[in-house]
Amino acid sequence: MKPIHRLTEPEQPLARLVCFPHAGGSASFFQPWKDIVPLDVELWAVQYPGRHDRLAEACPTSMSELIDDVLPTFDHAPRLPTVLFGHSLGAAVAYECARRLPHPPALVILSARRGPGRANEEPLGDMNDADFLDGLARLGGLSTQILGNRQLLEIILPALRADCRLSDAYSPDPDSPINAPILACVGDRDPSVTVDDILAWRSATVGAFSHQVYPGDHFYLQEHKAALVRAACDAAAPVQLHRTPTPTPSSGRLQ
Repeated sequence: MKPIHRLTEPEQPLARLVCFPHAGGSASFFQPWKDIVPLDVELWAVQYPGRHDRLAEACPTSMSELIDDVLPTFDHAPRLPTVLFGHSLGAAVAYECARRLPHPPALVILSARRGPGRANEEPLGDMNDADFLDGLARLGGLSTQILGNRQLLEIILPALRADCRLSDAYSPDPDSPINAPILACVGDRDPSVTVDDILAWRSATVGAFSHQVYPGDHFYLQEHKAALVRAACDAAAPVQLHRTPTPTPSSGRLQ
């Protein structure tokens, strides 16, 4: 199956927003975003192997393997101003994609992910099942319905654990910053990522750097997707996009 779900396909797109989900996440996580993006923006959501329509495929065991899975789609797509958005594990994938794309993206939005030199204090991937699920529950990534459904957990746990191991092992090369602007974002009540953690992404680019702090926990983006889409579109649009105006957040902390 293809690694990209095209959630919107305008006839004459002016820009492209590519979204990379968190550990255990899927392309469907970004389905609600299709009602927010401007009419002239292609919305892509990445589907990692080992889940949903790619359940029969083996989960990647290295970041390079995952990037090799995603990048060919970019090669065969028309060139457009492009923004990469990645949340948690997806931030690492988006960053590495930006490094290998032939043309720098207009913006890379890195959400709820520690920057270079800010290693996770408590890697999840090799914990026993009970501690592993507790750790994910603290982040807000698993609903009580999923936690209470043993049959469903048996289906999703392999991909969850594989993603977390991949996330735990990844660290960006400090000597090879990307040539694209970075916007780093975090929720002000995220239990695993602090403002100092996202500020560490400043060293990961030779381009411009900015950051935003939103009200919320590790999954703050569910409540603030409109502001994130607006930030992406402002960076990607060479001309005015056909859209309904949304509030533009100021730099730094949002109240």
